[in-house]
Amino acid sequence: MILRTLIPKLFPKGTPATPVWEWLSDDSNAILTGWYILRGTFDDDYPQREIALCVTDKEPESWPQDVDVCIALVCDTSADPDVTPKAELLDEDDGCFILMRLPILRPLEDRIPAELQRYGKYIQPEPFRPVTILTALHDLEAFLGDLIDNSGDADILAYPEEQTEIKQATAFAGITVDFILRELLVGMVDVGIGAPISVRGPELLRALFTQACRRRFPQYQTLTRTEKWQNVLSNYQEAVGSDWLKSAQRQGLEDITMPKAEMYETLFDQKSSAAGDSFIKKLGAFVEVKKNPQLFSLRLAMHSAENTLIDYLKKLSADQFIPFNAAVEFLRHHGYIQAETKEIVKILVARECLTKDSNGNIRFIPNPEIERGRLLEQIAELNNQLSRLKTADDTNLIGQNTSIANLQKHLQQQQARLESLAKDETKNLQSSITSLQNLIGIVSAAVISTEWLDSDLSTHLTGIATNLKGTQENLLKSLRRELKRFEKELDSFSDLVDVEWVIAQQTKKASFFNVLQNIEERVIQFTRRTKALTMWEPLISQLDSTAALCAKVSKTESALAQTLNQLVDEFKERFAADSWNPLFTSSEFSERLGTIQSGVQRLLYDYVQIFNRELEEIRNQFNILLPSTQPPMFDASVKDNQEDDLIHESFQKLYQWACAGFRAEVIECQRRKYSGVQWRKSNNQRKSWKTLETQIKEEFQEVEVKLDFDRVQNIGEMVLLMQRGFASTKENEEIFRLYDNPDTPPNFNKLEQLFGEGQIQIRVEPKSLKGTKDSP
Repeated sequence: MILRTLIPKLFPKGTPATPVWEWLSDDSNAILTGWYILRGTFDDDYPQREIALCVTDKEPESWPQDVDVCIALVCDTSADPDVTPKAELLDEDDGCFILMRLPILRPLEDRIPAELQRYGKYIQPEPFRPVTILTALHDLEAFLGDLIDNSGDADILAYPEEQTEIKQATAFAGITVDFILRELLVGMVDVGIGAPISVRGPELLRALFTQACRRRFPQYQTLTRTEKWQNVLSNYQEAVGSDWLKSAQRQGLEDITMPKAEMYETLFDQKSSAAGDSFIKKLGAFVEVKKNPQLFSLRLAMHSAENTLIDYLKKLSADQFIPFNAAVEFLRHHGYIQAETKEIVKILVARECLTKDSNGNIRFIPNPEIERGRLLEQIAELNNQLSRLKTADDTNLIGQNTSIANLQKHLQQQQARLESLAKDETKNLQSSITSLQNLIGIVSAAVISTEWLDSDLSTHLTGIATNLKGTQENLLKSLRRELKRFEKELDSFSDLVDVEWVIAQQTKKASFFNVLQNIEERVIQFTRRTKALTMWEPLISQLDSTAALCAKVSKTESALAQTLNQLVDEFKERFAADSWNPLFTSSEFSERLGTIQSGVQRLLYDYVQIFNRELEEIRNQFNILLPSTQPPMFDASVKDNQEDDLIHESFQKLYQWACAGFRAEVIECQRRKYSGVQWRKSNNQRKSWKTLETQIKEEFQEVEVKLDFDRVQNIGEMVLLMQRGFASTKENEEIFRLYDNPDTPPNFNKLEQLFGEGQIQIRVEPKSLKGTKDSP
């Protein structure tokens, strides 16, 4: 209840833009340690103090050390009316601690505000106690918080009296909190002028805070005297670092005397005496004005914080740099915040009491003149090194009276120039190393096949591939050797700038460039040749298949095979005369080979059409005589080591298939004739059985020597005549009879042919089922 109700009143947060007290820890830290950490102040002379706060029921056994002030609010649970609030400042070796005892159960009878007194009747005979009021305030503020959060609702906006009541309740809560704070926080404060005085409420906490800060930081003098204090000190720093000042004047050991207006304008860029007087007032302890009726003089006095830090650094080695954060931590224990320490260090650097390196570390300067001489020597040495690197230098900007800060700045600029040159050389080396690594990857990734399909060109291509394999191995050796050399050069560079190394690299740069350029050209040539060789791999496969297709039609179309042979012979001669130039003519070879391949494919297509047409005619004319097996298909496949004319073979298989059916039918007709079945000449035919049989026999004998489509048609027609001799005989009961036995079906193909020729008529009747259970 105290944390929620009283602490926000004691430590107001302010606004995000201008915070008063900032909470640096959350509840989780308080659960572990019992302490909250806040940053803020009750006194502008001690800005941005970090305090540790706890609310507890007993005095802390230990107090946090790494804060400026510790504050403990101890709740005394005694109900004795004589128990009174207490507040004391515990001044111990390890810090200043504020201990405040709050009698939260002590009866309250006097000085109760009328706004609160009216509610006493509800708790009589129980008196008002701080804890009772805190409980009510806790619930009231929770209730008011809910109302305020919902104050934007339309229902509440519609009733002004609701908002009036909220304002009244809020005002009542404020009055009650102020009353409780004045009753719980009571104590004596020694303000240093006579006897201690009694103080009540938040003022007691603020007074104890100031007293604790004074005891903790007795020498502290804040730099945050104005809103723009950093701008003021920046202007002061520029004045201290003026090159026309002597070292003693910079360090506040000697007065500066000149007319007042000239002084203000020369040192502080103030255009009028009034502005200068105002500016001097803002500087406070940094300036001591000497009143002289004739000449105006002042001293750029050293602030106590400057002297404190100098005394600390003097104890360290003269050559020892310390981190800036070490100075921050040291001055923090003397009351100075980090922003103040930052300005103090800047001013000490301008005074030539400190010097800073490129990392911001600081070092004390025992003797400014010695330091200035040392810096001038370093600058001269750097100028000499830069001149060896043929780099111009602005030496006319440096004089014997130039401040140490400006000398240090110039030295750092020269060092940066030298480091930049070294960085450029290392960058060039690293770039070359990266290029070599990439080239190694490109060459290693190249896949070169030394096994090619057997062809008249494969011998040449295999030789080229073997040659490229050797080139690949030699290139990789050269690349890795150069990579190792470049890496060794880079490894020889240390973090410190080595002028000799930079000069050596500038000398070697042209040689390195030539080496890298030469090896890049070799890799480009290798890559082009490898890519060109790869383009031939599918062409050799295409050549092999095209040659096989030409072999198919070689007996009927030999011109295509001759054209292909001429193409291959021409490129063989090219490869024999020059291995590399013909390698890049794959597109020409592909175009000419494609023309041959397209021609043979068109020819094969034409033969397929002829084959299908002849098959269709054989089926239409002699379907009743053909075998029941499937007819052969046109064979357009390319077989390994196939030298026969596959086109001729495909047609021969078709003819042989048809003749096989003819032979079977002739044998069947002979069986029927010699078994006594009558046969006679067909209509309009004068050939006898013997003549027909002899002619068919002669034709089959000729078939063994020569078989073509006309001969197949001739044989088929004679076999049809032989078959029809049986079909036209009326006495042939074998064909003109009733077929009622499923085990001996008729020859439906023959019936179909005879029906189509108009020689027979067909009648289909249902089979009689006499003698069966299902018969009608």
